[in-house]
Amino acid sequence: MPRSTSGTSARTQGDGELRAYLPGTVCKLAGSICAYLGIEPELTPEMIDRVMALYFTREF
Repeated sequence: MPRSTSGTSARTQGDGELRAYLPGTVCKLAGSICAYLGIEPELTPEMIDRVMALYFTREF
């Protein structure tokens, strides 16, 4: 699976729009994940993918 950016993920997983609040939300969630894991905060493509999977949930 190719790496994504927040804009790409918002279009494919969300409603198709990159909302103005999304970058800030991604940074806050990534920071929280890093704090929980006890690692240095770093916004990598893998972390963006993880945050987007958490943020854009789907009902089954």
